[in-house]
Amino acid sequence: MAGAERRLDAIFGGRFGQVCRLAEEITGYRLGDLDPDYLVHRLSLRPEAGMALNVLKGLLEASGSRRQRIEDAVSKLVEILLVGTTGFFRHPEQFEWLRKQGLTKLAERFRELRLLSMGSSTGEEVWSLAMVAADVLAWGSYKIYAYEPIESLRKSAQEGRYERIKINEIDNIYNKYIKIDKSYLIVSVDLKRSVEFLAEPPMDQRFHLVMARNWLYYLRGERAREWAERLCGMVMLGGYLIVAPQEAGYLDSLEAEEIGEVRGVFNCGEALP
Repeated sequence: MAGAERRLDAIFGGRFGQVCRLAEEITGYRLGDLDPDYLVHRLSLRPEAGMALNVLKGLLEASGSRRQRIEDAVSKLVEILLVGTTGFFRHPEQFEWLRKQGLTKLAERFRELRLLSMGSSTGEEVWSLAMVAADVLAWGSYKIYAYEPIESLRKSAQEGRYERIKINEIDNIYNKYIKIDKSYLIVSVDLKRSVEFLAEPPMDQRFHLVMARNWLYYLRGERAREWAERLCGMVMLGGYLIVAPQEAGYLDSLEAEEIGEVRGVFNCGEALP
């Protein structure tokens, strides 16, 4: 066992393997695939992670702990460990490319577009994608899917309700897709009709666009490469895969061509059987 892995097991009170199994069973996330150094850093960086871990360890050590309390504690810990900074239109150059070129090119190639946000968290990314799509594409010519296994995050994303200050992250051209209600920013009903939220990973489906940003960054090297290959395999031939700019290197060994003007946008995909 490597140094970081030994530290993790010690931090988890010898229960890291058990917590990994519970996390995958309850949330779908495989903590064991993540870089151990990242997890150790995350636990030290966020006090609330340590508090959530102590609650979970207490429940696991106590006899007769209710299953629902354990599931809630596991979900909370995974949420803290995995959800970092999120916001509308992060890496704006990618969304600008989609608005000016990407979605138009897809609409020229295909009749009905299937767009996917992998790991949609609290929803800012998928609603950003939905605003761009609504602004560029004809209504009814596309469907957006958002995969998020953690129920609390998925429900928050579906609600589409955010602190009013978030309006500073949204360009004025998209104001028609939101409304302000007292201290909250709320995604419009029409926008919500274009998005379907998924609790199960759509690994056996194909999409014209897959956004999986900050998905590979936290994984071990081998698992990151495996997931990069899986994500490429979810893209239809002629479609696009978008990862965070700092994750682009994970696709170097794959048959994926990066769009020259925008870091993290790739031409890749497989023909449907």
